[in-house]
Amino acid sequence: MNKQASINRKTVKKSMKNNSMMIIFSGNKLKSSADGEYPFVVNRNFYHLTQINEPNLVLTMTKNSEVLFIEESDELFEKWIGKKISKQESFKKSNIEDVRYLADFKEEFFNNYENIYLDLEKDQFNNYPTPALKFKEDFKLHVLDAYPIITKSRATKSLTEVEKISEALIITDEGLKNIMRSLKANKKESYFEAHFDFVLKSKNVIPAFDTIAASGANATTLHYVTNDNIAKDGDLILFDLGATSDLYCADISRTYPVNGKFTKRQKELYKMVLDANEMVIDAIKPGITMKELNDIVIKLYEKELLRLKVIKNVEEVKNYYYHGVSHSLGLDTHDVGLDRSQPLIKGNVITVEPGIYIKEENIGIRIEDNILVTKEGSLNLSKHIIKSIEDIEEFMSDVKEK
Repeated sequence: MNKQASINRKTVKKSMKNNSMMIIFSGNKLKSSADGEYPFVVNRNFYHLTQINEPNLVLTMTKNSEVLFIEESDELFEKWIGKKISKQESFKKSNIEDVRYLADFKEEFFNNYENIYLDLEKDQFNNYPTPALKFKEDFKLHVLDAYPIITKSRATKSLTEVEKISEALIITDEGLKNIMRSLKANKKESYFEAHFDFVLKSKNVIPAFDTIAASGANATTLHYVTNDNIAKDGDLILFDLGATSDLYCADISRTYPVNGKFTKRQKELYKMVLDANEMVIDAIKPGITMKELNDIVIKLYEKELLRLKVIKNVEEVKNYYYHGVSHSLGLDTHDVGLDRSQPLIKGNVITVEPGIYIKEENIGIRIEDNILVTKEGSLNLSKHIIKSIEDIEEFMSDVKEK
């Protein structure tokens, strides 16, 4: 992946002003208690430029230079925690030849530049200061925001990045099949979640996000993640989940009958959502926007929900479908650099996830795939993950017979 990091840095450098330096921090570990830490989450923009997933590192770039600063290891740290990344490992992963220790990251190194680019992360939901914000406060420099430059380069995916997403989807498919083998009534939703987690743990990968395992009416809450209710016979159960591969995310939703068989009513509603899913995928091509894709879903639902007697007038669609059909996908599950009103271009990877949520019937259905925008249309990267009524029922029937 070091070639990919070099390509990404080269792309970003083209947008930098002359006599400027970009400084990107990998991020710090956060304390969870007096003697504990939360799992480290790398700044995805740093990872995009280096392919290194380590805390307390600093990348600096000018138009014609790049330096990576790393921590120097020590004997006591190695005994208690483990080895820190070495200069050789840093070069191997990032393809950055000039690797120095953080002790050399001093004010005179960056003080003579007219502009300093900092990754002013869009961190509206957290109160803790990021390393970039702290740096901005400590040194009174002319600061420009690197965030839009870097995220623009993340909007289109290279072949290597698409392959990583595809690898994550293969693992996700295996996890979903493990869930389907475990499905039965009177088990907690977390029981099925554990079967997905087992597959990821066995392959030493992390989930892209907290798994949603929502049975019955719970599936009408979009981000239900407590997963602590009992799945009942006759319920549908909605799974929204994904694995990662080198931090590149899969994001898949599938909805299954707990007992292996859809009822007539469930089939009617499921078919409507599946039709929406397939219509949107067929419509994807360069030039169309995610807003226009969402309009396809709404137009279909206006007709079908009336026919199925869910609504009495088309204005009520928003009561049963209340999210967009697509978002960008990559290093973040809801990836950056692509606006919903922006025309899609070759190399974008997006989700297609129509859903329907009918609380009065205890039904929530979502069917989500991951799609690559190609030169003339699209490629469904998750086509191998079964979603038709016939395929789901056949798979679950075969499991029960064994």
